[in-house]
Amino acid sequence: MSEKTAIIKVDSLGKRYVIGKRGSKSPHLRHALANFVTAPFRNIRSIFQEPSEDELFWALRNVSFSVEPGEVVGVIGRNGAGKSTLLKLLSRITPPSEGEIRLRGRVASLLEVGTGFHPEFTGRENIYVNGAILGMRKKEIDDKFDEIVDFAGVEKFLDTPVKRYSSGMYVRLAFAVAAHLEPECLLVDEVLAVGDLSFQKKCLGKMQEVSRDEGRTVLFVSHNMAAVKDLCQRVLYIKDGQLAMDGTAADSISTYINESLVHYREGSLDQFRLYSYFPQAKFSSVNVLGTNRDGEGVPAISSGDDVTIELDVEVFEAVDDVKVTLEIGRATGERMAVVFSGDKEASFKLKPPMTKISCTLPKVPFTSGLYQAGISLNVTPGQARSIDYLKEYPIFSVTNVPQTHGQYADRRWGVMHIDEVKWEAKEQ
Repeated sequence: MSEKTAIIKVDSLGKRYVIGKRGSKSPHLRHALANFVTAPFRNIRSIFQEPSEDELFWALRNVSFSVEPGEVVGVIGRNGAGKSTLLKLLSRITPPSEGEIRLRGRVASLLEVGTGFHPEFTGRENIYVNGAILGMRKKEIDDKFDEIVDFAGVEKFLDTPVKRYSSGMYVRLAFAVAAHLEPECLLVDEVLAVGDLSFQKKCLGKMQEVSRDEGRTVLFVSHNMAAVKDLCQRVLYIKDGQLAMDGTAADSISTYINESLVHYREGSLDQFRLYSYFPQAKFSSVNVLGTNRDGEGVPAISSGDDVTIELDVEVFEAVDDVKVTLEIGRATGERMAVVFSGDKEASFKLKPPMTKISCTLPKVPFTSGLYQAGISLNVTPGQARSIDYLKEYPIFSVTNVPQTHGQYADRRWGVMHIDEVKWEAKEQ
């Protein structure tokens, strides 16, 4: 890439924070008064005293890359890897601790709900304020005003202070403003997850449009690997604050998923536990039967196999009428199937110390790839609630798809292997 044409140029970028230390609180008044008196002197000393390595946290370090005009670049990585920090640095919300950032043209950011909007201003006022921040004249904003309002779908609430908007309305208007006021570069964080599915698709389509038709640059941070793969030709993989990979979408996503899987498998179930509000029981292990060999650290199956999933539940207090939900999807983000024991009028009684629950999926039709599952224990009488919930657990990988006339069914545009299809033609 040419440095002369690059719209974003990042050299050896780093951002560090000093981890604050909080002393123990004393219940005695004399100690509190002593701390009050000495605090200013401690603060002055901290200005001139360099923090130790133990007090430093590098959110980003030694990150370098460049982006050409019109490129759509994805940014992926685990929570806490430094993705959002990178976008905040590019948006000039926070200054870098080291390195250099060079930007050409106007940059519009959509990083989190509320960024750039004044809560007391109406939707109409915030459109004009954001346009002015981007350096646009009133006439330019006037020309785009109707498009913004129509895209956001907030016409009825245009003269309402945005502090009264729902999070979905807030995001719709914020994205509409950022995308329509013609910035040379659009920075979008995971905030799109707040909107509904139809609006997310609308946003992805708009980002494709501004890059393809208008030649504008987009940096897109997301945990939805399917959306990243569809939208981006190139993906930056951020790992532990450093740029681990800068490659094609397919290569970077594959590397990220494989490395994440190794990390997951080395830990316990607790790292997948989204919540466990009710302490009657919890999952202690998940086992997949009927597998042929190990694949990528998880049980492997062939497309069309019968698969039995065994759930060991540690029970601390007997619970009646428990149902189980399995939400199976690709590691790239697509949801494939939801299996609920209640659909078969199957409920279970959990008895201490351990109860084993099994579920058999007949002739699983998925094509090759890694599949994850959300697994929950639900109690339905009275107010429905979840006893335990595991999220994005790597359940199995499909490693073999039957051949038909020398061609594999694992085509790029499909995630199901549909067998025994009947075709018929009749003369009219």
